[in-house]
Amino acid sequence: MRYLFALPLMILPLGVYWLIVGGPQGISGLEAIWLSLTMVSGGIVTVTQGEALAGFAVLVLFLEVVKATRTGFAPVLDHVLSVLMSVVYVVLFVVWAPASTGLFALLTLIALVDAMAGLWVSLYVARRDVSISAGGPF
Repeated sequence: MRYLFALPLMILPLGVYWLIVGGPQGISGLEAIWLSLTMVSGGIVTVTQGEALAGFAVLVLFLEVVKATRTGFAPVLDHVLSVLMSVVYVVLFVVWAPASTGLFALLTLIALVDAMAGLWVSLYVARRDVSISAGGPF
């Protein structure tokens, strides 16, 4: 069960992107208004589906960085899968025509940051993970 936590969460934004772009509206579905709010000042804030997806990806990035603070074998598998997920994003960005958007470039950057930050945080945590036994010289 704990190996389920090793699955890269960055697959979620990719899946949502694929669902939006693969829908009847195609890439223009990213421009569809997802939320519209009237502010107290009278200004109107509109959030498109693409902008909401970018925000969701940033939240997923936060969860991935939190996952990177664990120790053991599962985080190692998590990092390997995160790097592979980053490679998938880069390959899709280069070869899949619907992924040739600024939003997908941002999602690719978030996936790359996920892989790099996860590895960096794990190395930092590993340096601090020192156990001192009760019968030791300390």
